[in-house]
Amino acid sequence: MPASQAADLPPSAWAEPPSQPTSTLRGPTRSPQFVQSTATCRLTEIIKFLMSQLDYPSTTKFEDDLFIILKSLNFPYEINKSTLRSPNSPHIWPSYLALIHWMVQIASYTNHLLSNSRPFVENNSMHMYALDSYLNYIRGDDDAVEDLDREFIGKLE
Repeated sequence: MPASQAADLPPSAWAEPPSQPTSTLRGPTRSPQFVQSTATCRLTEIIKFLMSQLDYPSTTKFEDDLFIILKSLNFPYEINKSTLRSPNSPHIWPSYLALIHWMVQIASYTNHLLSNSRPFVENNSMHMYALDSYLNYIRGDDDAVEDLDREFIGKLE
């Protein structure tokens, strides 16, 4: 700031800025309850979005759908309904973050599998051999299994 402008300022403006912020939340729209409910709503929306990325059919109750998904995908931690209602609690926050991180990883993996233009099974001759051999074994077609074995061993040699 040029010296001419600094001379026009009152002496209180020349003081060093405070080392810590002094602002506080004010007004009804910025109360701690509003911030907490907004954060809870945002976290719920994040989880709903991640659930939609997993392509699971949904019902009307978010909590029920989430618990079905977590159980079917073997989520490694315990989450209960009270955890979902108050994610901002200090003792619940790590579990909530673990849930979100885990769902992001699962959704990323699912998207990767869906975006891969050549499926793993299509270009893997060992996998196709094992699959065909198993299907013939289940059907009881021992001759087809032996023919498949000879054909595959011939390809390897």
